[in-house]
Amino acid sequence: MLGVSYQQVQKYEKGQDHLKAIQIKTLCERLDAPLSYFFGGSPTHGLAEEGVAFEGAGSAATAQAHDLMQCFLSIRSQATRDAVVELARRLAEAESTPRSL
Repeated sequence: MLGVSYQQVQKYEKGQDHLKAIQIKTLCERLDAPLSYFFGGSPTHGLAEEGVAFEGAGSAATAQAHDLMQCFLSIRSQATRDAVVELARRLAEAESTPRSL
């Protein structure tokens, strides 16, 4: 399905190596599964399902989200991934918090 050896699969299972973003995308397509399936999220939990609209939510935002996911998945350190998620969370909160004049 992904063109990898059984030894490579064992490395994935043991956490010694990580799937590349393109491999996860391929799995999603071949298994007809949403990306959230592989990350513990609900397949129905997302911006589109909740009706949240934001500027730039078209194809440019989708391309940016894809790029962001590829970069994120290339980070091997769990501590660094946690820091990136925390940074994104704080930036999003700052954007959504009304500013007083």
